[in-house]
Amino acid sequence: YVDASSDPVGQIVDVVTPATLYVYGTVTVEGNDGTTQASVSAAISRPLDVDVTFDWATVDDAATAGDDYLAADGSGLIPAGYLSTPLAVTINGDTLHEADERFDIVITNVSGATYEPAVTQAGDILPADDSGIGDSGTILNDDPEPVPSLMRQPVSLDFGSIIMSTSSAPITVTISNTGTANLVLDPLGTSGGTPGDFAISADTCSSATVAPAASCTVDITFTPSALGARSANLDIGSNDPASPHTVPLNGAGTPPPAPAIDIALASIDFGPVTMGTSSAPTTVTISNTGTANLVLDPLSLSGAQASDFALSNDSCSSAVVAPAGSCTVDVT
Repeated sequence: YVDASSDPVGQIVDVVTPATLYVYGTVTVEGNDGTTQASVSAAISRPLDVDVTFDWATVDDAATAGDDYLAADGSGLIPAGYLSTPLAVTINGDTLHEADERFDIVITNVSGATYEPAVTQAGDILPADDSGIGDSGTILNDDPEPVPSLMRQPVSLDFGSIIMSTSSAPITVTISNTGTANLVLDPLGTSGGTPGDFAISADTCSSATVAPAASCTVDITFTPSALGARSANLDIGSNDPASPHTVPLNGAGTPPPAPAIDIALASIDFGPVTMGTSSAPTTVTISNTGTANLVLDPLSLSGAQASDFALSNDSCSSAVVAPAGSCTVDVT
């Protein structure tokens, strides 16, 4: 104040700075469910010896009342000698990935102090200035961004041994999306080693969009074009951050089946036998040690003295002997 009753020259001037009312808020993590109380308060710049009263209400900014928070309003009181009072605003939790959002506080009917709105604009991140003063509350999204996640089952295929130039039974590969966003697949293919020996069929995965918790399938067959070990990869490209994925493919080519004859006796020596009499019979066993049926012609005797020998108990002539099977014939 200034004492105007006397000459002002040399007088002491006492200027009283009025208290200022602010609203400030800190970041509140929304949570995945239920509700959370936002940390929002009204405060004055210095304690007073009188009460400060005001009316307040929430208004939408990026946050929407009813979805992101519960609309609130009320009458505020900062008692004499105190610096602040909380403003109760309830935040709704959810599992939706979204940007951080704001709601604003509107102050009216201030008594006992001067109200100074923060200098923030919509979209600013609080606190609004170095003192932490603002006019809004920020709801911090804590939900991860949805991403696809590819799972393949089985993770590798072994077709075992397959006869060359014949096809195996198909083996099904299942591709599943265990993530939280759509899995977009590229066309499937094979590469590396001998990719021409492995074929893709019944393919519901190439260029497919697989929703979370859904899956698709593809069949793989093996037709070896040569003998020995054969291999390749099933290539699976997608929008999975870990793409590309592969499924190793393995198999072996084996020779076509063929019979193999084995005769137990290479020769028979009957020793001395009285002319005009017959020896004891000697049994000859013919076995098939191959991998296909052995088809026998009728057995016969040949040579200069063929008439001195005879066949009997013949189970071999014109017989079909399975692999690992055998037949017998007696020779006298």
